[in-house]
Amino acid sequence: MNKKFRSSLAMWFFYAAVITITGVRTAMTNELSGPFLVIFVIVTLFALYTLIALLIKILKNRGD
Repeated sequence: MNKKFRSSLAMWFFYAAVITITGVRTAMTNELSGPFLVIFVIVTLFALYTLIALLIKILKNRGD
């Protein structure tokens, strides 16, 4: 992996982690309802999916 790709990967990993952690904390502390709940769930699940995909990509390319 080249340096530019790794820095981009790290940036997306950081953003996905922050959104996922914020989403889980918000879900635990607030009561959301209606369309806000749907948008909130979609964004949080997408961030979690991105986080897991990036972790897999990092672990697969660890030796490079």
